Amino acid sequence: MWIAATSLEAVREARSKNRGVYCKETSPAVAIFASRADELFAVDAACPHAGHRLSSGHCLDPTDIEDLLDGAGVVVSCPAHSYVYDLRSGDCVSALGGGPGRCVKRPVKLEGDVVYVRTDQALPTTSLDVPVEHRNQISLRIVDHALDAKYGAA
Repeated sequence: MWIAATSLEAVREARSKNRGVYCKETSPAVAIFASRADELFAVDAACPHAGHRLSSGHCLDPTDIEDLLDGAGVVVSCPAHSYVYDLRSGDCVSALGGGPGRCVKRPVKLEGDVVYVRTDQALPTTSLDVPVEHRNQISLRIVDHALDAKYGAA
């Protein structure tokens, strides 16, 4: 069953702050993100590693990391332990020192200005073959971007 989760305006506002929208009205709670091209991604809100809210993590548009991860969706870093998930594949693409497998992807659609999500279905995830050096660079890039957003570019 499709559930009205939020508005496209709210997702765009969150994206402007490099965040997602937390939707507690769904069960389980979901986090919704959008690329600059308004491609929508919905995942369970809890990070698979330790349950922290992914919507509060820093996210990057696919164009910000295409040199490191071609074909990626929005990538989001867990705010607690910096595990980085590609929301197109669901794979944990960077976790310094190891990491959990994948986040739970949910079907998402847009009708008018309303973003709908299905929590009764999970989309298939894929494992990405990302070289270790690229995984580490993704972590560093997302941290660098987050620091620039908070404190300004050096």
